[in-house]
Amino acid sequence: MPIYRLLMRLPWTMSHNNTIRVNLEPFADPPDEIERTLKRMQRHYRS
Repeated sequence: MPIYRLLMRLPWTMSHNNTIRVNLEPFADPPDEIERTLKRMQRHYRS
């Protein structure tokens, strides 16, 4: 699946018994990498 399609998906799913599941894979990176990515996104969307 292309990366732009992955970004269009919801970050959570809901099962038939109303249990919400959140994918934690994006947070498996080291904390400094996550912080760098969030700051880059903030700069991009601020402009």
